[in-house]
Parts: sequence; structure tokens; C-alpha cells
Amino acid sequence: MIHHRQKITLDRGLKDLRKLELFVEKLCDQFNIYNNYFGIILYSLTEVYRVSIPKTKEAVSVKLVFNATAKGFVFQFFGSSFDDEFVDVLRNSCDLEEKVELSDLEQTVAILKRVTDGIHLEENDSIRVFFDIASIHFELSQNRVMLLNGYFDKVRNASNILTS
Repeated sequence: MIHHRQKITLDRGLKDLRKLELFVEKLCDQFNIYNNYFGIILYSLTEVYRVSIPKTKEAVSVKLVFNATAKGFVFQFFGSSFDDEFVDVLRNSCDLEEKVELSDLEQTVAILKRVTDGIHLEENDSIRVFFDIASIHFELSQNRVMLLNGYFDKVRNASNILTS
């Protein structure tokens, strides 16, 4: 059974990166998302998780909520606090295109903006990451139509040869 809303709680550490990977893998399997897009989703969520957690020794946990909508996948990170530098870079990310040199964090945010269909800070201080999966299914259906048309063209040509 496919659940259109799912959530997971992540603590800091490598074991929770594995938990995140299994969560994304399960979602992609449920929604028939192929491996290339699975990799992009996993990379994006892992990077947001990695750079958004404050660099303190305090125990920090983040809740990741998933929603499947008609347009795509929405992942939302909720936490008591996110890294201040990350929040500032994300808020001002439209300025990144104009900069000549980027810090490591700015490069990460610039890449995230390119591989996702949307990443931004919400008014409730959550981080929202969006992936437009509707286009994947459209491309697959277009490819299937093309293959079917090619098949029927061959069948028609073969029947024309036999009747001539």
C-alpha cells in the first residue's frame, strides 16, 4: 500500500544517514522512481541533512516529512534549529549566480538548487525540497507511445508486403 504522507526522525550521525537512504529507497520503490532520480533525491536530502544541522555537540534531531502530490514529491525538514550559516545562504541563494567565488556551503546550495525543482526556507522555519516527478512519468509515457507506434508501423509494413 502506498502512503502519500510519511515521516522519519533523524539524529546526527552516520547510522541515521543509512536510515535516510532506506527511507528514500522505499519511497522511490513505492512510486516506481527509477535509479537516476533516486540518486538525485538521495543526494539532495543527504546534503540538506548534512549541512543544515548546527555544528554543535548538542544532540539534534530533525523530522523529515514526505508528501506525494499530483505535481511531485515534497520533502520537508523540521528541526528545533538549523545551522545559521546554511539558513543565510539558502535565504540569499538567488545572489549565488552573480558571485565569482563560492564557499563550500554556497557551492552545495547552488548544486542543490540545480538538482532539485525547488529548495527554500518556509515561513515556519522548515526546509522544503521539491522534486517534479510528474515529468518523469510523462517522458516514460511518451517513450512508450513512440515504441508502440514504431511497432505498429512495422506490423503495417509487414502486412502490406504480404498482401502485395
